[in-house]
Amino acid sequence: MDIRELKEEIAKENENIDKTKIALIPISIEIKSECCTLFKDLIIKKIEDRIKSKPEITKSIGIEKLKELKCEMNQLLETSDSIVNDVIDKNVLCHETYVILKTDYLNMHYDLKNKMNKKLENELQKLTVNIGKILYKYGYIKDYSYTSEDYDEWHSALRNRNYGNGINDFTIYVQLSKSLEQIFDKYINGICEIHNSLCKIRNYSEDIEKLEAEDLWNQA
Repeated sequence: MDIRELKEEIAKENENIDKTKIALIPISIEIKSECCTLFKDLIIKKIEDRIKSKPEITKSIGIEKLKELKCEMNQLLETSDSIVNDVIDKNVLCHETYVILKTDYLNMHYDLKNKMNKKLENELQKLTVNIGKILYKYGYIKDYSYTSEDYDEWHSALRNRNYGNGINDFTIYVQLSKSLEQIFDKYINGICEIHNSLCKIRNYSEDIEKLEAEDLWNQA
Protein backbone atom coordinates (compact mmCIF):
# COMPACT_ATOMS: atom_id res chain seq x y z
CA MET A 1 0.00 0.00 0.00
CA ASP A 2 1.09 3.56 -0.66
CA ILE A 3 0.97 6.37 1.90
CA ARG A 4 -2.52 7.50 0.91
CA GLU A 5 -3.93 3.98 1.24
CA LEU A 6 -2.22 3.47 4.58
CA LYS A 7 -3.72 6.70 5.94
CA GLU A 8 -7.15 5.55 4.77
CA GLU A 9 -6.67 2.27 6.66
CA ILE A 10 -5.68 4.19 9.78
CA ALA A 11 -8.85 6.29 9.49
CA LYS A 12 -10.94 3.09 9.21
CA GLU A 13 -9.34 1.62 12.31
CA ASN A 14 -9.90 4.84 14.28
CA GLU A 15 -13.54 4.75 13.24
CA ASN A 16 -13.77 1.13 14.37
CA ILE A 17 -12.30 2.08 17.77
CA ASP A 18 -14.86 4.86 18.22
CA LYS A 19 -17.76 2.51 17.35
CA THR A 20 -16.47 -0.18 19.70
CA LYS A 21 -16.13 2.28 22.59
CA ILE A 22 -19.75 3.36 22.11
CA ALA A 23 -20.89 -0.29 21.98
CA LEU A 24 -19.08 -1.02 25.25
CA ILE A 25 -20.90 1.68 27.24
CA PRO A 26 -24.09 -0.35 27.94
CA ILE A 27 -21.99 -3.46 28.54
CA SER A 28 -19.97 -1.53 31.13
CA ILE A 29 -23.18 -0.56 32.90
CA GLU A 30 -24.26 -4.21 32.98
CA ILE A 31 -20.90 -5.26 34.42
CA LYS A 32 -21.17 -2.76 37.26
CA SER A 33 -24.75 -3.81 37.96
CA GLU A 34 -23.73 -7.50 38.15
CA CYS A 35 -20.78 -6.67 40.40
CA CYS A 36 -23.02 -4.66 42.74
CA THR A 37 -25.47 -7.56 43.00
CA LEU A 38 -22.64 -10.02 43.58
CA PHE A 39 -21.11 -7.89 46.33
CA LYS A 40 -24.46 -7.34 48.09
CA ASP A 41 -25.10 -11.09 48.07
CA LEU A 42 -21.62 -11.69 49.50
CA ILE A 43 -22.17 -9.19 52.32
CA ILE A 44 -25.36 -10.88 53.48
CA LYS A 45 -24.25 -14.47 52.90
CA LYS A 46 -20.80 -14.25 54.46
CA ILE A 47 -21.94 -12.37 57.56
CA GLU A 48 -25.04 -14.48 58.16
CA ASP A 49 -23.18 -17.75 57.47
CA ARG A 50 -20.51 -16.76 59.98
CA ILE A 51 -23.04 -15.87 62.67
CA LYS A 52 -24.81 -19.21 62.22
CA SER A 53 -21.65 -21.31 61.96
CA LYS A 54 -20.09 -19.79 65.10
CA PRO A 55 -22.95 -20.10 67.63
CA GLU A 56 -20.57 -19.92 70.60
CA ILE A 57 -19.43 -16.43 69.48
CA THR A 58 -22.96 -15.31 68.59
CA LYS A 59 -24.31 -16.31 72.00
CA SER A 60 -21.36 -14.81 73.87
CA ILE A 61 -21.50 -11.32 72.34
CA GLY A 62 -25.23 -10.96 73.02
CA ILE A 63 -28.17 -9.22 71.40
CA GLU A 64 -26.88 -5.64 71.70
CA LYS A 65 -23.62 -6.39 69.88
CA LEU A 66 -25.55 -8.35 67.25
CA LYS A 67 -27.75 -5.29 66.69
CA GLU A 68 -24.61 -3.20 66.22
CA LEU A 69 -23.21 -5.77 63.79
CA LYS A 70 -26.45 -5.85 61.80
CA CYS A 71 -26.47 -2.04 61.68
CA GLU A 72 -22.93 -2.01 60.25
CA MET A 73 -23.92 -4.68 57.73
CA ASN A 74 -26.89 -2.57 56.59
CA GLN A 75 -24.71 0.53 56.32
CA LEU A 76 -22.29 -1.41 54.12
CA LEU A 77 -25.19 -2.61 51.98
CA GLU A 78 -26.40 0.99 51.54
CA THR A 79 -23.00 2.22 50.37
CA SER A 80 -21.98 -0.92 48.45
CA ASP A 81 -23.13 0.30 45.01
CA SER A 82 -21.03 3.44 45.28
CA ILE A 83 -18.00 1.47 46.51
CA VAL A 84 -18.26 -1.12 43.74
CA ASN A 85 -18.91 1.34 40.93
CA ASP A 86 -15.94 3.48 41.94
CA VAL A 87 -13.55 0.52 42.00
CA ILE A 88 -14.78 -1.00 38.74
CA ASP A 89 -14.65 2.36 36.94
CA LYS A 90 -11.13 3.15 38.16
CA ASN A 91 -9.44 -0.25 38.09
CA VAL A 92 -11.27 -2.58 35.71
CA LEU A 93 -13.05 -0.79 32.86
CA CYS A 94 -10.52 0.52 30.35
CA HIS A 95 -12.25 1.03 26.98
CA GLU A 96 -11.80 4.82 27.10
CA THR A 97 -8.13 4.74 28.09
CA TYR A 98 -6.83 1.49 26.60
CA VAL A 99 -3.34 1.68 25.08
CA ILE A 100 -1.01 -0.96 23.70
CA LEU A 101 2.57 -1.67 24.67
CA LYS A 102 5.48 -1.92 22.25
CA THR A 103 5.59 -5.66 22.88
CA ASP A 104 1.88 -6.18 22.16
CA TYR A 105 0.78 -7.91 18.99
CA LEU A 106 -2.38 -8.74 17.05
CA ASN A 107 -4.90 -11.31 18.34
CA MET A 108 -3.83 -11.41 21.99
CA HIS A 109 -7.34 -12.51 23.03
CA TYR A 110 -6.22 -15.36 25.29
CA ASP A 111 -3.68 -13.23 27.18
CA LEU A 112 -6.05 -10.28 27.49
CA LYS A 113 -8.91 -12.50 28.70
CA ASN A 114 -6.78 -14.06 31.43
CA LYS A 115 -5.31 -10.71 32.49
CA MET A 116 -8.66 -8.91 32.66
CA ASN A 117 -10.50 -11.76 34.40
CA LYS A 118 -7.77 -11.91 37.03
CA LYS A 119 -7.98 -8.14 37.47
CA LEU A 120 -11.74 -8.23 38.03
CA GLU A 121 -11.49 -11.13 40.49
CA ASN A 122 -8.70 -9.40 42.41
CA GLU A 123 -10.59 -6.10 42.67
CA LEU A 124 -13.71 -7.89 43.91
CA GLN A 125 -11.59 -9.76 46.45
CA LYS A 126 -10.20 -6.46 47.71
CA LEU A 127 -13.75 -5.25 48.24
CA THR A 128 -14.44 -8.11 50.67
CA VAL A 129 -12.08 -6.33 53.09
CA ASN A 130 -15.20 -4.34 54.04
CA ILE A 131 -16.93 -7.56 55.12
CA GLY A 132 -13.82 -8.90 56.85
CA LYS A 133 -13.46 -5.77 58.97
CA ILE A 134 -16.96 -6.21 60.38
CA LEU A 135 -16.47 -9.91 61.16
CA TYR A 136 -13.05 -9.26 62.68
CA LYS A 137 -14.40 -6.45 64.85
CA TYR A 138 -16.96 -8.79 66.45
CA GLY A 139 -14.59 -11.74 66.81
CA TYR A 140 -15.90 -13.95 64.02
CA ILE A 141 -12.50 -14.11 62.32
CA LYS A 142 -9.07 -13.60 63.81
CA ASP A 143 -5.41 -13.55 62.95
CA TYR A 144 -3.97 -16.98 62.42
CA SER A 145 -0.95 -18.79 61.04
CA TYR A 146 -0.81 -21.53 58.42
CA THR A 147 -1.07 -24.14 61.21
CA SER A 148 -3.96 -22.52 63.06
CA GLU A 149 -7.19 -24.45 63.66
CA ASP A 150 -9.06 -21.38 62.40
CA TYR A 151 -7.58 -21.72 58.90
CA ASP A 152 -10.57 -21.26 56.57
CA GLU A 153 -11.77 -19.24 53.58
CA TRP A 154 -10.85 -15.88 55.12
CA HIS A 155 -7.34 -14.86 54.09
CA SER A 156 -5.36 -12.95 56.67
CA ALA A 157 -3.15 -9.95 55.98
CA LEU A 158 -0.07 -12.18 56.19
CA ARG A 159 -1.34 -14.61 53.58
CA ASN A 160 -2.54 -11.81 51.31
CA ARG A 161 0.91 -10.22 51.36
CA ASN A 162 2.46 -13.59 50.59
CA TYR A 163 0.20 -13.86 47.55
CA GLY A 164 1.49 -10.46 46.46
CA ASN A 165 -1.93 -8.98 45.68
CA GLY A 166 -1.48 -5.77 47.69
CA ILE A 167 -4.24 -6.58 50.16
CA ASN A 168 -3.50 -5.89 53.81
CA ASP A 169 -6.59 -7.16 55.59
CA PHE A 170 -8.98 -10.11 55.73
CA THR A 171 -10.48 -11.08 52.38
CA ILE A 172 -12.05 -14.04 50.61
CA TYR A 173 -11.68 -15.24 47.06
CA VAL A 174 -14.60 -14.24 44.87
CA GLN A 175 -15.91 -16.49 42.12
CA LEU A 176 -17.60 -14.65 39.27
CA SER A 177 -21.21 -15.55 38.59
CA LYS A 178 -22.04 -17.10 35.22
CA SER A 179 -23.96 -14.02 34.13
CA LEU A 180 -21.06 -11.75 35.09
CA GLU A 181 -18.60 -14.01 33.24
CA GLN A 182 -20.73 -13.84 30.09
CA ILE A 183 -21.12 -10.07 30.20
CA PHE A 184 -17.45 -9.51 31.00
CA ASP A 185 -16.47 -11.81 28.13
CA LYS A 186 -18.41 -9.51 25.77
CA TYR A 187 -16.49 -6.58 27.21
CA ILE A 188 -13.16 -8.34 26.74
CA ASN A 189 -14.07 -9.10 23.12
CA GLY A 190 -14.62 -5.37 22.62
CA ILE A 191 -11.26 -4.56 24.21
CA CYS A 192 -9.66 -7.09 21.87
CA GLU A 193 -11.23 -5.23 18.94
CA ILE A 194 -9.74 -1.97 20.19
CA HIS A 195 -6.41 -3.70 20.82
CA ASN A 196 -6.21 -5.10 17.30
CA SER A 197 -7.14 -1.77 15.73
CA LEU A 198 -4.43 -0.02 17.75
CA CYS A 199 -1.88 -2.64 16.66
CA LYS A 200 -2.86 -2.15 13.03
CA ILE A 201 -2.63 1.65 13.38
CA ARG A 202 0.83 1.28 14.88
CA ASN A 203 1.92 -1.01 12.05
CA TYR A 204 0.45 1.25 9.36
CA SER A 205 2.12 4.29 10.94
CA GLU A 206 5.47 2.52 10.92
CA ASP A 207 4.97 1.65 7.24
CA ILE A 208 4.18 5.29 6.48
CA GLU A 209 7.37 6.43 8.19
CA LYS A 210 9.41 3.96 6.15
CA LEU A 211 7.79 5.10 2.90
CA GLU A 212 8.30 8.77 3.78
CA ALA A 213 11.96 8.07 4.57
CA GLU A 214 12.29 6.24 1.25
CA ASP A 215 10.73 9.21 -0.59
CA LEU A 216 13.19 11.60 1.05
CA TRP A 217 16.08 9.38 0.02
CA ASN A 218 14.83 9.25 -3.55
CA GLN A 219 14.52 13.04 -3.64
CA ALA A 220 18.05 13.57 -2.31
